[in-house]
Amino acid sequence: MKNIKLTYSKILLAIFMIISSININFVSFDYIIGVMLKNIVEIGIIALPVTLIIATGGIDLAVGSTMILSSIIGGIFAVTFGGSIGLIACLATATLCEFINGLIIAYLKISPLVTTLATMYLYLGIARGISKGNSIYSFGIANFLGNCTIFGIPIQIYIYILFAIIFTIIMSKSILGRLVLAIGNNENATIFSGINTNKIKILIYTLSGVMCSIAALTWLGRFSSVKS
Repeated sequence: MKNIKLTYSKILLAIFMIISSININFVSFDYIIGVMLKNIVEIGIIALPVTLIIATGGIDLAVGSTMILSSIIGGIFAVTFGGSIGLIACLATATLCEFINGLIIAYLKISPLVTTLATMYLYLGIARGISKGNSIYSFGIANFLGNCTIFGIPIQIYIYILFAIIFTIIMSKSILGRLVLAIGNNENATIFSGINTNKIKILIYTLSGVMCSIAALTWLGRFSSVKS
């Protein structure tokens, strides 16, 4: 496994060097920060809690649709009731969507793959039905998260780094991280040890929803408007 990872790293480095030799701007500060990193930060934010889910032996295919639905509902509520309500609506929508996923997986014992594949299309369909194909525009906090810079670096990169550190600590140092790994290694043994694995699963899926809402706000602010 280590040899495979090393091989992939060498291939990636070789591709990076070839492209850099063709166009020197590829390795410029502005391109790396303003284009490469800025354009993938939402994926990185969503990937952090999904790491916990995968560690339990699960998967979450619905995170993208959750992000879209929560950004659309947040934008609609912001126009009608103000930015603060829009923020709460975005957070509540994403959290509820992923809580439902966790509930179905934990208590109905439906495969995470099947559950999140179904809710992926369900949430996306709801988003399209609500927006009717119209553009949903950004608002206060979303504009800040999507466009603010500190020392020339977009603020969402700082946010990602902060959460990456937090999730690294959760996985390596916390009780939750140990329980997640225990479920992934042998769920039956974990249950027989007296651990309520259902609550752990619901917790990490709900946490995924919270992170989806942050990614949704960043995504909405960065593009100024979105369509489902």
